[in-house]
Amino acid sequence: MKNLGSKIKNLVKDKKKLAFVGGGILLVLLVILAIVFFKDKIGGKSQTEIFKANLEELGREFYEDLYYPSTKNGDEEARAEFLAGFKDQGLKFNIDNLSRYEYEEEATQKKLDSFKNDETGEECDKKESKVIIYPEEPYGEKDYRVEIVLVCGFLEE
Repeated sequence: MKNLGSKIKNLVKDKKKLAFVGGGILLVLLVILAIVFFKDKIGGKSQTEIFKANLEELGREFYEDLYYPSTKNGDEEARAEFLAGFKDQGLKFNIDNLSRYEYEEEATQKKLDSFKNDETGEECDKKESKVIIYPEEPYGEKDYRVEIVLVCGFLEE
């Protein structure tokens, strides 16, 4: 213990060494803080980006595999006319609606269950968080644009 005390006293007496050690400690702390605060920007996606990508994927799967095939019994002309009615307002599918269907893929169900803000512990609002599909001409299965609305307690909302 005496040895450690004398080392600290010697370090304090030698200002160059003290500045070097203090600077090293400060640098380590800054790196740790940067990792904590900017972890989502360094080499990965933020939780918001992941949720948006997951919700978009769920919406596309739902629209292309379930909703689109069921419209107007496959009559392409009637289907196009029907979908044209939603080109401006869009078709809104919230997480609650998307979760009511049985999906074959277990990964899809995991995505539906994953919408929870890691920072606050708050679950996303399953009625307000939604994917909006805007059908576009010629109103085929993949002729649409997507908008995502997330209500999950993130600061950037």
